[in-house]
Amino acid sequence: MVNEKIQIDIYKGLPMVLEKVKSVALSAVMGKCNTWLNNKMNGYTVNGKTFAFTDNDIPQINNGLQLLGEEISQSMVQFVDNREEVIRQVKLLATFVRMPYIYSTVMGKTKAWYDNRKLAKIPGRKVNTFKEDDILAINMAAMQIANELRSIEFVLK
Repeated sequence: MVNEKIQIDIYKGLPMVLEKVKSVALSAVMGKCNTWLNNKMNGYTVNGKTFAFTDNDIPQINNGLQLLGEEISQSMVQFVDNREEVIRQVKLLATFVRMPYIYSTVMGKTKAWYDNRKLAKIPGRKVNTFKEDDILAINMAAMQIANELRSIEFVLK
């Protein structure tokens, strides 16, 4: 079954994508530096040259969306009875996705809530853990992001 792609102008769609994923992660899967992506997206002028996306860039970026979607899908957090392992997995997922989008926008939690769950255990200090429902919500949000990336096809309009 071939899924239909949603065609979106890159200048409108890319900022929406980058609210959910890290530009450095998208750049990395394309084999580009983050500066390249930011210069083109924002139309910056450097040394007299104004950057813009070209027809040649679009397939590379679309392929990057697919690859990043796969990376996110393969980075789901497993709920295990080892707090440090759960934290390690959450941090791995956070290399691809913007965790504030997940914990704030999707889950309605605060940065303090998130940060407290990532704290190292220090005797005498109470720290919280990610509960099974938290991990489920994080994974559902991450999978939604991955599916969105795989359903988008950027175009130049």
